[in-house]
Amino acid sequence: MEDFLSSTIDPPNKMEDEDLSIASKNWNRLVTGASTVGYKEGIEDGQEAVFQEGFNLGYKDAFNIAFTLGRYKGVCYICNEESQNKHLDGRIEDMPFSDIQQKQKTYSINIIKTLHNYVESIMAENNIDTHDLAFDTQF
Repeated sequence: MEDFLSSTIDPPNKMEDEDLSIASKNWNRLVTGASTVGYKEGIEDGQEAVFQEGFNLGYKDAFNIAFTLGRYKGVCYICNEESQNKHLDGRIEDMPFSDIQQKQKTYSINIIKTLHNYVESIMAENNIDTHDLAFDTQF
């Protein structure tokens, strides 16, 4: 009967070995999972950094181009409007380009002043101090 009991009860060392084996497998699984997650996060962070840098460069270039095109569009708009004015004594082609630019600047200053007055009234309604803000309308 002793043989039967001894064969069904595991010795203490065997149980410790199984516990260590299970713990080792769990640890390896956790390390592998953490490595995979870390690798994926590293790839995502790297992609984001590269994409952000590319976006910043593209945005800067696009802004400069759009701003330049906007200036040309404004000059063309003034040319078109002035060419349709009936009160001109001469033709628009005879008007110096500097006069056209000056009219554009005057028009822009008037728009900025109108916007300034509008924004200033809104800021006053909301108790926002505008004395420290510089609204420069000189070009």
